[in-house]
Amino acid sequence: MKKGEWFFHKYGGTSVVIGRFVGPVRPVIPLIAGALLMPWKKFLSYNVVSAIAWAPLYIIPGFLVGSALGSDVTLPAHFYPALAISLAVLALLYLVAFRLQLGLGNDSRLYTRLSRWADRHPRSRHFWHSFTSARPAGPAEFPLPSFALALVCGTLFLGWSLIATSTGWLTTLNEHSLALFSGLRSAATDPAMRTITLLGDPPVLIGGALMATLVLLFRGYYAAAIHALAAAFATAALVWLLKAGFAIPRPETVFGPPDSGAYPSGHAAGITVLLSLAASFWAREKCRRQRWRIYLVFTLPMVLVCLSRVYLGVHWFTDVVGGVLLGLCICGVVRASYSRYDQIPLRAEVFTLVGLVSWVLFTAGYIYWSWTSALTAYSPL
Repeated sequence: MKKGEWFFHKYGGTSVVIGRFVGPVRPVIPLIAGALLMPWKKFLSYNVVSAIAWAPLYIIPGFLVGSALGSDVTLPAHFYPALAISLAVLALLYLVAFRLQLGLGNDSRLYTRLSRWADRHPRSRHFWHSFTSARPAGPAEFPLPSFALALVCGTLFLGWSLIATSTGWLTTLNEHSLALFSGLRSAATDPAMRTITLLGDPPVLIGGALMATLVLLFRGYYAAAIHALAAAFATAALVWLLKAGFAIPRPETVFGPPDSGAYPSGHAAGITVLLSLAASFWAREKCRRQRWRIYLVFTLPMVLVCLSRVYLGVHWFTDVVGGVLLGLCICGVVRASYSRYDQIPLRAEVFTLVGLVSWVLFTAGYIYWSWTSALTAYSPL
C-alpha cells in the first residue's frame, strides 16, 4: 500500500494513463485517485486524453494488419532491413539528443564549469547573466541547451546544405529513398499520408502561430508573443530565400508538385519550429528530468510530416533533413533570446484551451476543404 501510494503521488497523471491500458486495473484507477485526493481537473484531463487514445490504439493495429493482408501491395526489396536501420538511427538520435539535453542542465558539471568560467571576465559575465531567466520561485537557468541546439543544428545545416546541393554524394540516397517510398504507396495508406502532410501546409502552420500569438498577447505574455511571431516570420523568410537561392528541382512523381524549390522542405522546417517551440515552452515549466517526455511526444508528429513529404514524392530525403535542421536552429535561437524575459511561468488557462480548440477546428476545416485538390495534386504519375 505504501509503495502504491508513493507511486501514485509521484506519477499521478501517468498512473491514470497506464491504468487505462491495463484491463484489471482500469476500473479501480478512479477509486484510487479519489481516495488519494487527486484534483478532479487533473484526473479528468488525463482520463479523457487516455480514453481518446485508448480505443484507436487497440483498433488501428488490427485494422492495418487486416488491410495489409487483404491488399495486393508488394513491399519493395530490402524493405525490412531499411526499416530496421531507420528505426535504429532514429532511436540513436533521440537518445543522443535527450542525453545532451540532460547533460546541459543547471545541475550538470559542464554547466557549472561554464558558469564559473563566465564569472571570470566582465563581458562573459554580462552575457551569461543577461540571458539567464531569473524566476522568484525557482533557480536561475541559463539557456545552455538552447544555445547548443542553435549552434549544433546551424552548423549541421550548413554542412548538410553544402553536401546536398553542391555535390552528388547524396544523390544515390535520394533516389533509393524515393524509390522505396514510391513502392509503398497504396490506396490504404495514401489517405493517411495526405492528411498528415496537410498538417504541415502553410495555412495550418501560420494559423497556429497567429493563434498562439493572440493567446499570449491576450494573457499578457508580450515577450513570448513577439518571439512566437518572430519565429514564424523568420522561418517563412529563410525557407523562401533558401529555396530561391538553391533552386533544387523537386522529384517528378506526382501530378501537381508545388512550384517552389525543393531544398529545404518548408513543411519540415515549419512543423519543426511550431512544435519544438511549443514543447520548449511547456517543458520549461517542468523539472528537467521530465522534459524529455514532452520533447518525445511533440517530435513524433514532426517525423510523420517529414515522412509524408518523401512518401508522396514531393521532396527528396535531403530536403526534409535540411528542413528539420533549419527549424531546430531557429527554435534554439528564439528560445535562447526569450530566456532574457522568461521571468513569469506560462500557465495553461481557459483561453489557452479556447485557442487550441479553435486552431484544431480550423485545421480540420482546412483539411476538409483542401482534400479534393490534395487528392489530385498528390496522385502518382
